[in-house]
Amino acid sequence: MLRAALPRARVLGLDRVLITCDATNTASRKVIEACGGLFEDRRGVKLRFWVTTGEVSRVP
Repeated sequence: MLRAALPRARVLGLDRVLITCDATNTASRKVIEACGGLFEDRRGVKLRFWVTTGEVSRVP
């Protein structure tokens, strides 16, 4: 789901997005990291990651 949302965010003009998950949610953390998420910090019970949205496909 996250991987599919990233190109849509790019089309909206977002170069990167902030994604959060609970610190105890290992599955979500693995998905975020598999999509290129870079850990920024922990705020309370939330982990924060920045994910780049990739490049927009251009039609000639």
